[in-house]
Amino acid sequence: MLAALANMLMGPSNILFLPNTFVIFVIGHALKGISQAVIYIPILPEVQEAVYIKQDLVEGENEAIDAVINDKSASIYGLIYSIGAILA
Repeated sequence: MLAALANMLMGPSNILFLPNTFVIFVIGHALKGISQAVIYIPILPEVQEAVYIKQDLVEGENEAIDAVINDKSASIYGLIYSIGAILA
């Protein structure tokens, strides 16, 4: 709901009686950032858990493997997110 509200605030709207002002645009972007953090960041532990299950690993058993999984999952997440932002 917050993301939808943020999208509505990012442009002038005759229906919602929103003027074309920079302040409303900035508020929309701030709300969009907050909503994205709440929506997308909790996905990372799920991705890491799926890797541990698929590779039959135990988290915390080997710190080097944990570091590699954390780095690669964060990198892939950032890559996919950035590609989506470019295409949108």
